Amino acid sequence: AAKRYIIGTFPMGLEQSDSVAQYYAHNEVLGKNPTNPKDVYREIEKVTSKEIKDMAVRVFKNNQMNLAVVGPHKDKRKFLKILKV
Repeated sequence: AAKRYIIGTFPMGLEQSDSVAQYYAHNEVLGKNPTNPKDVYREIEKVTSKEIKDMAVRVFKNNQMNLAVVGPHKDKRKFLKILKV
């Protein structure tokens, strides 16, 4: 579903000429060969759920989670529960 969403909304983000220019400029600045949208779709289709899970394990670590809460909260225990992956 996520792949279909990204592939479905990607062309809408390139409807305006300045968006297309920004897309190609972004690739150029990052030193990537500019790719056309069909190449992007192929790359998205290659991504597996295992690759996403493996990346999430590398990125989201319990000892590196942070949370900012605004308000008069004195008991932090209820918030600590949601900072666990």
